[in-house]
Amino acid sequence: ITLACESGGTLAARAAMLPLSRAMVTGMPLIVGGFIGLAPDISRLVLGAAIQDEAAGLIPWIALAIGVGCFRSYFLDIAFQLAKATRVQLGITTVMAGSNLALNLVLIPTFGVRGAVVSTVAAYLLGTLMSWLLGRRLGVYPTSSGDLLGMVLALVAMALGSALAPVASGHAVLDLFLRAAMGGVAFSVVAIAVDLGDARSLLTQCLRVRRRSAI
Repeated sequence: ITLACESGGTLAARAAMLPLSRAMVTGMPLIVGGFIGLAPDISRLVLGAAIQDEAAGLIPWIALAIGVGCFRSYFLDIAFQLAKATRVQLGITTVMAGSNLALNLVLIPTFGVRGAVVSTVAAYLLGTLMSWLLGRRLGVYPTSSGDLLGMVLALVAMALGSALAPVASGHAVLDLFLRAAMGGVAFSVVAIAVDLGDARSLLTQCLRVRRRSAI
């Protein structure tokens, strides 16, 4: 991406970021939504009975914090690095740290560990919003506001599809995989419907190629 920007400017950098954009807008909601929907199953499978319930309530927040943080750090912040606007990036990080500290002081005394993870998620969401609003002005993001909305819809579909899947085989590992599969189906339907990461366009191209090869 850096080489593309140096040799071809903004348009070249934008084209070079397209594969990363597709991976981020599809992978982030798929993985985070899966952890959110499967949190009770994961906690029952890998943790002791004494902390299962508490962990099941924390896993979704931790997954969301990691997902949002990765989306900002490994995608959105690339714009500031290409534009050599690292001071802006540093300012956003400072605001995030300050808001996280302030929220921790307010929420931890009342909600404990849950207050800490909620504070982290809120700070990361704020930082991601700032990075998006400031970074999009540089013109290198191939991602649109519609893609961000599609990410939210796909994440919700994955989470609900996994959590509400009517699965009760009696085997923890099998139930986990079945719920994950049902969530994946719900995610795929939404991703294709909203053309998340050009999913519908790529699927259409693949079908056309198969039809031509069949002929």
